Amino acid sequence: VTVVIGQRSLLDVQIAAVPTQIYTGTAIKPTPEVKFNGMTLSVGTHFVYEYANNTNVGTASITIKAAKTPKFKAGKALKDMVNK
Repeated sequence: VTVVIGQRSLLDVQIAAVPTQIYTGTAIKPTPEVKFNGMTLSVGTHFVYEYANNTNVGTASITIKAAKTPKFKAGKALKDMVNK
């Protein structure tokens, strides 16, 4: 039996919803669960979070990017979060 493990795209992952966040004056860094084919992926092993515009009131974003692993090769922009 031959098993081939190829690269996968992060475009195929399922990302949990990010609830509305409360303004704190500091960077807000939610960590939504990320799954592929029902398997929960691990931060640092499979992917990393990147945050932008997540300190002041307004719309922020989280980007899921592949960690250094041969299984995942792409990044995916995540839903916006709003600081209130």
